Amino acid sequence: MRLAGLVWRCSVHGVSGAMKRLGIDRLDTEQRLSLIEEIWESLDEQSIPLMAAQHAELENRLVDHESNPDDVVPLEELRKTVLPPRGDK
Repeated sequence: MRLAGLVWRCSVHGVSGAMKRLGIDRLDTEQRLSLIEEIWESLDEQSIPLMAAQHAELENRLVDHESNPDDVVPLEELRKTVLPPRGDK
């Protein structure tokens, strides 16, 4: 997952004490997004709790997939329809 390409409106007003102590408030946007990505990737996916609604949605999707295993779109086809061609910005 690459977050650094996303554009967000951010404000450093009200920065927490921890952000100041760690120097995060002095990082530019690209550096902060890279840090977020690094922290996210360091988490053990088994330890991230799901809300009840998220768990229910995953269960529904699994049941749907098991009921309709051929109702899928190949990844390359999905990429063609969702992602812009490489080189376009």
